[in-house]
Amino acid sequence: MLISSRYLRLFSLFILSILSACKQSEVKPVAPPVVPPEVSPVVQYTTQWQKMPGGQQGDWATSHVTLADGSLVIVGTTESNASGDVPDTKGGTDVWVIKLTKAGTMVWSKTYGSYGDENGLSIVATVDGGFIIGASAYGDLTSKYGIGPTHDGTDALLIKIDSEGNMIKSLMLGGNGNDFAGPMVQAPDGSVWMAGSTNSTDGDLTDISSWGDTDAWLVKLDVNLNLIQQKKYGGSNEDRFTCLTISSDGNLLLAASTKSTDGQIAGSHIVNDGSVDILSDLWVVKVDLNGGLIWKKDFGGSKADRPSSILQLSNGTILVSGETMSGDGDITGYHNHSDHGVSNATDDGWVINLSSTGNLLWQHCLGGAGNDTFQSAVEVTNGTTLLLGLTDSLDGDVTGNHGQSDVWLVEIGADGKLNWQRCVGGSRADWPASITLSADKTVSISAYSDSNDGDTSGNHGYYDFWVLHLQ
Repeated sequence: MLISSRYLRLFSLFILSILSACKQSEVKPVAPPVVPPEVSPVVQYTTQWQKMPGGQQGDWATSHVTLADGSLVIVGTTESNASGDVPDTKGGTDVWVIKLTKAGTMVWSKTYGSYGDENGLSIVATVDGGFIIGASAYGDLTSKYGIGPTHDGTDALLIKIDSEGNMIKSLMLGGNGNDFAGPMVQAPDGSVWMAGSTNSTDGDLTDISSWGDTDAWLVKLDVNLNLIQQKKYGGSNEDRFTCLTISSDGNLLLAASTKSTDGQIAGSHIVNDGSVDILSDLWVVKVDLNGGLIWKKDFGGSKADRPSSILQLSNGTILVSGETMSGDGDITGYHNHSDHGVSNATDDGWVINLSSTGNLLWQHCLGGAGNDTFQSAVEVTNGTTLLLGLTDSLDGDVTGNHGQSDVWLVEIGADGKLNWQRCVGGSRADWPASITLSADKTVSISAYSDSNDGDTSGNHGYYDFWVLHLQ
């Protein structure tokens, strides 16, 4: 099952947008010549270093945090066993977490898991100097190595570690369905929030009201993994929270992929033409620190639209990035039309900008005839944003692809117009995970790669974590 699940894992562990314009002033005949102001060169960042931590089998990074001293703590999944940089595994796939200095030197490397498959999905640094890891656990109904026991199906696994990576506590949440941990944040009041999805109605979710099939799931914990509350959101079909951030007023902003057209979902663009399983809208909600809905909005077109990142920018607006296959509804500029000579639908990177109350201000599609998605984003300054994504396009907005899929770095201005784009990778498949910006404007990117040429070097075998430090 492990081998056959590799490509599903690559897809599940995964998934940047826009153009610029300028205006010239009219010059009267009697006026002296107008000397245009000096234009600063476009800053695209240079790679200070790149590292490929890994072992002899598959290693997939999914998220990271940058600490105050510039060091990085990166979470993902490994199936490598005591090889390369991986100390050991407990069976199946395990959660793998590493810490690197700002210069890229390995500080420590730890694995967490049991006899089944455990996959690292997210990480948050907590105010006590430790970290909480969000993961999934499948296939181990016993307790071993401090993990478990699980319920049937997939459970959400939360692991508390100290600053040296030593496990302090684990918490398994779920029922007899499938329960997935997702992104996490720590709120100003010290509480830790995890967003994900669940279709369980028993076990730890026995007394939680459900909306239908799979619900978006929000869990509130304290810093020591004590459960405070949990709540479900959505409609009668499949709804999954995929991104989460703290709003400027201290509440929560979340975005979900939704296939529902009822319940809490209003204004759905989904047209049920018999292919509803591949259709979805982007659902954005704001909730208070008790989980109460403040507002909710639905965006998209008639095809599949999914979010991967949400930010509140310094100008107060909200930026959501992800991917789309639609060219109607709220969406214009989709690249995969007949003029590309492509018959199968592919994704464009999609970025939307909302007011602080969730009203659509602008949207842009970026990409080419291939698959282009946005996975993570960070504000650089004054609404200018760096988006991290994936591309296998060779045209449209994309230039410089190295082969198969590349990690795609895109900068847009506060108006959503493209400043520049850059493909990073090698001749094989390279996939993005997350992007952060430190106080000195250093950009850190976590990814995973099967390449060992181009911009990559040091691959241990199959997929490795891939970490880039840009300035």
